[in-house]
Amino acid sequence: MKTIKRITWVLILFFTSCSNHILEKDMSITEKANYFLTDLINNSDTPGVQYIILNADSKIFEFNGGISNLENRAPFTAPTTINAFSVTKTFTALAILQLEENNKLNIDDYVQTYLDYLPYKTKFTIRQVLNHTSGLPNPMPLKWVHLLDEKESFNYQEFIRSVLDENDELDNNPGEEYSYSNIGYLLLGEIISEVSSEDYRTYINNNIIQKLSLSNDAYLGFVIPDTLYHAHGYIKKWSWLNLGLNFVFDKSKYMEETYEGWAQFKYYYMNGYPFGGLIGNARGFANYLQVLLLDDMLINNEEKLKLFENRKTKNGDKSDMCLGWFKGDLDGEIYYSHAGGGGGYYCEIRLYPNKKMASVIMFNRTGVSDERFLDNIDKFFF
Repeated sequence: MKTIKRITWVLILFFTSCSNHILEKDMSITEKANYFLTDLINNSDTPGVQYIILNADSKIFEFNGGISNLENRAPFTAPTTINAFSVTKTFTALAILQLEENNKLNIDDYVQTYLDYLPYKTKFTIRQVLNHTSGLPNPMPLKWVHLLDEKESFNYQEFIRSVLDENDELDNNPGEEYSYSNIGYLLLGEIISEVSSEDYRTYINNNIIQKLSLSNDAYLGFVIPDTLYHAHGYIKKWSWLNLGLNFVFDKSKYMEETYEGWAQFKYYYMNGYPFGGLIGNARGFANYLQVLLLDDMLINNEEKLKLFENRKTKNGDKSDMCLGWFKGDLDGEIYYSHAGGGGGYYCEIRLYPNKKMASVIMFNRTGVSDERFLDNIDKFFF
């Protein structure tokens, strides 16, 4: 009898899996994308998610689903914002090239030409900082955060001084090897302020964000516009990542209760605005990507092409690192991307220049490395 029951269950599972395969095969592109993203939420891979894929003229597909706040069951909708972390670096790189376009600097100038107070004995160029070959160290940036209610008391210049005091030596000689550095982009922010005579955030707002003419419910900025529409960040309670947070910061200060197996972060800001300070949603980043695809409104085409020039290694070979963007390949299609991740949130933005397409995905769950998650869903639309 037990043998018959086992055979029955095997047959049920077999035919169920076959029917699901046939169902997926018969789905339209948008149905496949909806199914894939909804499945992430149903399988507890993330509380909430936003996704947009677009071309130079219009939005192809948009998805908003799941929960932004497990405590009160608030939905994850189009206006919902999250912390975007290192995606900010693409804005910082763009700002540097805008200033070069306006003859305010040259990316082959030494950083020390503009910031004479740096503690490093060896000089390195702006270009080397942009493509992460300056040799600057990269301590754990998750320690560099402050809570929402500490915004007014946070001293940005004091933070920069402390970072430089604690990291006053290069890890390797400039130009020799690739080594990702958040400190490098912190210094680029200081150059932007020095050259433009504007606070970094003010410059980015005036010269990039305001020029995008953001569409309905789209947001990009350096402050949480409304806590009602800002997703709480989460991390799986029972995970190695959550265990590791005990060694990064005071969890009793930065984290709250656990809901449905997810540990909840309090609202917070990154201390380093130029390397990870942006707040936004998928519609905001979609506007940004579409403008980069469409025209030279933000920067002339000659300077824009520099953003996507591959860094050359010491022996002359090209690498996947460009100026603020990473180069990749999906089914033979070249793309340029950047991921942003940290405690509670993860996102990716991507440009496909040959197809004149772009995409963005945003989660309110923790991510700490470049997952290239868009590989899994963008392919539906190729």
